Amino acid sequence: MLPALTARGWSCQLGLTAGRFCDPGSYLTSNSWQNVTIIHNRSGTREGRIRSILGTLKYERPEFLVVINTPDAYIAASRIKKNRPKVIMALHGIEPQFYRDIETYGAVIDAVVVPSRLALHLVNSITGYPAHRAYRIPAGVDLRNVQITSPVKPLHIVYSGRLAEDAKRVQDIPPILRQLDRWGVDYEMTIAGDGPMREWLQSQLEAVDGKVRFLGTLSKAALFEKVYLPGRVLLITSERETGPLVAWEAMSAGMAVVSSEYTGLRAENVLQHASNSLIFPVGDHPAAAKALQLSQKDELYLAMANSGLQLARESYSIELMSDRWSELLGSLTQLTMAEGGRISFDHPPDGRLARWLGHASAEWLRVATQRSYAHISAGGEWPHSYSSHELTEKYLQAIASASA
Repeated sequence: MLPALTARGWSCQLGLTAGRFCDPGSYLTSNSWQNVTIIHNRSGTREGRIRSILGTLKYERPEFLVVINTPDAYIAASRIKKNRPKVIMALHGIEPQFYRDIETYGAVIDAVVVPSRLALHLVNSITGYPAHRAYRIPAGVDLRNVQITSPVKPLHIVYSGRLAEDAKRVQDIPPILRQLDRWGVDYEMTIAGDGPMREWLQSQLEAVDGKVRFLGTLSKAALFEKVYLPGRVLLITSERETGPLVAWEAMSAGMAVVSSEYTGLRAENVLQHASNSLIFPVGDHPAAAKALQLSQKDELYLAMANSGLQLARESYSIELMSDRWSELLGSLTQLTMAEGGRISFDHPPDGRLARWLGHASAEWLRVATQRSYAHISAGGEWPHSYSSHELTEKYLQAIASASA
């Protein structure tokens, strides 16, 4: 999206956090962009994260700060007393902790942008955030010249995304394939992505060795070159989604989509059974296998692929998404800023130095003596949220009402 915004007259600087587990180089290999600021935390502490972002903001002096899963940026922005950038929270998930972040940092957030109707409903119903500052801008995909074809033989199934057990439910893939085997359905499968379930998934699929290929994490260009190809079928097994972007990508490539009835599907009201996709209940392995089998009927496949391609072109292009972002940024230049007062921030001491000396002196001493806390995970190095993951009754009711 950054090239498209630049073409619309916006000067865009990409800030990437760096550390032992956060590798900007790896990201830029798959997502090329020239105007990049690398943000290092030299002390490894939370106060260090805040100060590193604050230093970047004071140096760059942006008009807007778009924050994605970096809550320390809100505290950093709140410490700027003069010419604070307008802060936009770009929220791509529906997990409860992110909506608690809105409650916590709402005083410094000037706008919240989400990609789905479900996420917008959650913002408006459980956070107390002003509705006129919350916006829905669906994610977009690059459009390509595509020639729709009949389904390839044998059935070629594609899974693209994070290999995780929670929301993605990749544990459903082996029993779905075993069901196809029992029915004598000939198939191949390509899995693009990585995550904590990769080794488990590979071990579970040893019995179908040769039918399933694991390609790991691919660049966007490689996905469209090697994975998203006409005649194939995208399989989505998720329990919840905020798009999903992979569906729009597959549709833009002329593929058919077979998807679980994930939380968020009804609220978005875009994937339509037997029209642009085939839908099965979450976790229903026989129903998923049956949908994959049905997708091989030429007439149905061609209808779904054509309908999906039209949907991607009309509603989910990068150009349309960039137009919406550009319009939003233009409107926000006239919007009165959020309260913006310095957020009361009291977090536990980052180790003994902070307990003895306080945060400011401890940070100075850590940096001066090059004493940095060594994190053991990406979540500790640059947390995506500090809020509770608890599924409260209020949250569950909001999810249920949007999915009814």
